[in-house]
Amino acid sequence: MGKSPKIVFAGSPEFALPTLQALAKTELCPCLVITMPDSKQGRGKKLTPTPVKILAEKLGIELRASANINENYEELEKIAPDILVTVAYGGYLQAKIRKLPQYGCLNLHPSLLPLYRGANPIKYPLLHGDKTSGYTIFKMVAKMDAGPIYHQEKISIEPNDNFQSLHDKLASHGAKGMISTIREILNGNLEATPQSDALATYTEKTAKEDTYIDWDSSAENIRNFIRAYSPTPGAIAFLGGSPIKILASQLTESKATSAPGTICEIVKNQGFVVATRDSDLLITLVQPAGKKPMPAFDFTLGQKELLHKNFEKSNGSNS
Repeated sequence: MGKSPKIVFAGSPEFALPTLQALAKTELCPCLVITMPDSKQGRGKKLTPTPVKILAEKLGIELRASANINENYEELEKIAPDILVTVAYGGYLQAKIRKLPQYGCLNLHPSLLPLYRGANPIKYPLLHGDKTSGYTIFKMVAKMDAGPIYHQEKISIEPNDNFQSLHDKLASHGAKGMISTIREILNGNLEATPQSDALATYTEKTAKEDTYIDWDSSAENIRNFIRAYSPTPGAIAFLGGSPIKILASQLTESKATSAPGTICEIVKNQGFVVATRDSDLLITLVQPAGKKPMPAFDFTLGQKELLHKNFEKSNGSNS
């Protein structure tokens, strides 16, 4: 293409930032960014802009805050974009929007589609103990995350990866992949490959009770659970009726001899050990209610009664 392509970008959370930043540094800099409106957040319910809004304003890109991108149809029709790029925008694109761009609407999804379609594609591979994840760039269709695939890249999940570290790797790699994919599409060098619905798996939004640790599970499953919810919203345990976030842990070679959920040892400068269904699990990082994250050993200081206590179920009963 002789002239710079017209790109529209739609995104909202932190995950979308690397792609917007990468596009802005190239000939693919968006002429318009669409993001969700400011929302009330925190204890003070203060109106807070999306991370994408903050970055777009910093970059000096034309911006629209819209909870329904379909209401921007007339403006988008005037722009006549070559491609509309979406990264975690948070809203559904109707057919009239998807048909507007000459080359369609591209989405960056943080899984190897058709695996893990839906709302939680980063969390699920960690929950399942997968060794690899990845991202997919595909052309959007009416069905969620089901469009034909332009590009995929596998990303290794390291033993100490948690939600945040995997999130950051997928966002960073996906941004680079988006640049090369758009260029290949515009140059006519890339065809999309249909997905197989028969191989699709799905993820769900996280409810509060989904974050509660079940100490009657295996140590490995609990460690994966903690990784999947760290650092936010955090895997929740209950001690003395108060919630505490468990943010990091390590497997041990010690077979459990206490009831699941029992704090059976305090390890100096490392943390405390909790019995699970099969073996003991060393807890290394925690966040008590109303406090900042802290080393688990620091949490034990001054709490002589902590040893042999039991973590409780969400209703306050003993595990």
